[in-house]
Amino acid sequence: MLSKLPLLANEQIRISQETFEILKNTVEKILKITQSSVFKAEMDEMYFGETSFFPKEQQEIFREFLENTSDIKTNPMPRFASFDFHGGIEKSAPKLIEFSFFPAGLHFYTEDMGGTAVQKNYEQELLQTCEGFERIGIIDDNIGEQHFVQEFLSFRNFLQSHGKTVFLAEAETIQLQNGKISLIPWQENKTSSSMKKKENVDFLYNRLPFSDFLKDTNRFMGLLEIEKLFPERLSTTYKEWLYSEKCSLLLLQKEKDISSCIPKTIASFFIDHEEEIKQKLPGKIIAKPLFSYGGKGVFPRPSHPTLQKIFDEKIPYLFQELCPPYYLEDGRKYDIRLLMINGKISSVIARVYSGSITNFRSEGSGICRVEVE
Repeated sequence: MLSKLPLLANEQIRISQETFEILKNTVEKILKITQSSVFKAEMDEMYFGETSFFPKEQQEIFREFLENTSDIKTNPMPRFASFDFHGGIEKSAPKLIEFSFFPAGLHFYTEDMGGTAVQKNYEQELLQTCEGFERIGIIDDNIGEQHFVQEFLSFRNFLQSHGKTVFLAEAETIQLQNGKISLIPWQENKTSSSMKKKENVDFLYNRLPFSDFLKDTNRFMGLLEIEKLFPERLSTTYKEWLYSEKCSLLLLQKEKDISSCIPKTIASFFIDHEEEIKQKLPGKIIAKPLFSYGGKGVFPRPSHPTLQKIFDEKIPYLFQELCPPYYLEDGRKYDIRLLMINGKISSVIARVYSGSITNFRSEGSGICRVEVE
């Protein structure tokens, strides 16, 4: 049975043109900064330098990986990106709480969402991301259990309507042999892929989170080989992803042009004890683990035992000032997500939820469109 993500088709959130321009200008500046050689060098030092927070075995894997791919140019602009904003503090500028080059929510542009929250060039930009490729794989882990499997199916149907041959597949089935990429197609209600026929593809729309990849690199070795040899055949490479991880906020908050939109952020691997958090972030805070997603391991207003565990076990965490979300009249909360394709804003959606963190498990939660007034 497919996991079902609520689409709140009858809900609509409005934001002012002024707010939209602030968000738009912020994300354009962030993209420019994150694509600069200076920013990437600073991020590389954070990942692989003397202060690296990677486990040693992963440092070795990815140091070799970076050396093997150092002469390969990544896309001048990420094919896909998302930027999530909360409302800020005391009517200050909206605050960027997270951004990603592996975004979810890009393809809810159909009649399910009313079709009004996207620009007219959406379809053209989306097709351009896989221009020149006719056989495409959409990959993740445990596809049928993903909240956004409906999005995968929507994307597949869209590409098929434009003459592409498209397969959904488990990322662990990806192989690279003699320069050809193969996969085993995933099918609904089929629990085993051991007897299925392999299919060759030209291009992979990769939705496997880096955290899942990092936990079991050997299981996804096919992806790593493709990234080394044919990065242009991946929608987004992990090399690109590294520059949109949460720790990038440590550098972005120093940029004068956007500092008012970045929550104050510190990292567990640069401090030694809880008191330092209180000194640098005297207000309410939220603790977020690195290399995680979907609210896993997030602690709003973390307790003393939680913080003690983070420091005792040397778990890589970020601590941020707690930025309040936006609110609906019925008390539900939401954040605003700007979605981009090839550096252009394609849509604006809201993630509606209840509880202390963004999630889609609570009643009345889901995705709805945002209109700019």
